[in-house]
Amino acid sequence: MLYEYLLNQLLDGERLLHEAWLSLLSDNQQEGKSSAGDKHETGAAMLHLEMEQLGKQLEELKRQREEVVRWSPENVTAGKRVVMGSLIGTTSGLYYMITGYGRLNFHSQDVYIIGPSSPMGKALLGKCAGDNFEWGKACGVISSID
Repeated sequence: MLYEYLLNQLLDGERLLHEAWLSLLSDNQQEGKSSAGDKHETGAAMLHLEMEQLGKQLEELKRQREEVVRWSPENVTAGKRVVMGSLIGTTSGLYYMITGYGRLNFHSQDVYIIGPSSPMGKALLGKCAGDNFEWGKACGVISSID
């Protein structure tokens, strides 16, 4: 199921970022034991910047995971309109309205994981099967909502 696949992708991403962060932490501790001077200060500063960047990426993945969990299939009422948690088939592709993750290849098919505040999310939210939508120069028709 797409929901579980996306959730696993987010959890794997969190795990990898956390491992990278721990590795940098270890490197930083080792750097502290090395020689002093400008080279040491520059290396330590770069490690801190990398750790900060990884920390921000980790927080974003956690935020996305929390959003995905909030809109799990058991919390979504499938209906005639596009709502959070809807899987939307269109003439321009398949979209999953849950969080701003981007393109995901699921069973050899590209699915665009979008949030409601994205331009495409705004174009689709509240629409029904058979409705037209526009996003920039792109336009299409909603063929299904699951």
